[in-house]
This record gives sequence, C-alpha cells and structure tokens, in this order.
Amino acid sequence: MVVRYCEAFKPNQKAKIERWFRTLKDHWLAKINYHDFKTLEEYQVNLDEYVRHYNQS
Repeated sequence: MVVRYCEAFKPNQKAKIERWFRTLKDHWLAKINYHDFKTLEEYQVNLDEYVRHYNQS
C-alpha cells in the first residue's frame, strides 16, 4: 500500500476539504455573530449543530 500526499499549497489537489472550508466561510461564519458567544464551548456547540444540519441535508 502506498500513501500519497498532496503537494503543499496546491488547493486544487485537495478539492473536497477546500470546498468544505469555503462552505463554512460563506454560510456559517457569515451568519453567526461573535458577540453572541460568551464561551468557547458555546461557539463549538453552534459549529457542531451547523455541521450536523449540513450533513443531514
């Protein structure tokens, strides 16, 4: 079995994860208000809820 790694700084070789980062940036980060979170745990719960919803739709 051969493990192949993508070249560094070549986003076209990592299309799936790059698309996920773009989706997070465009959809989730654009909708949240940072001042609504008092703790890091609240922020993490919100992200987890978004990911769960995204994966089920």
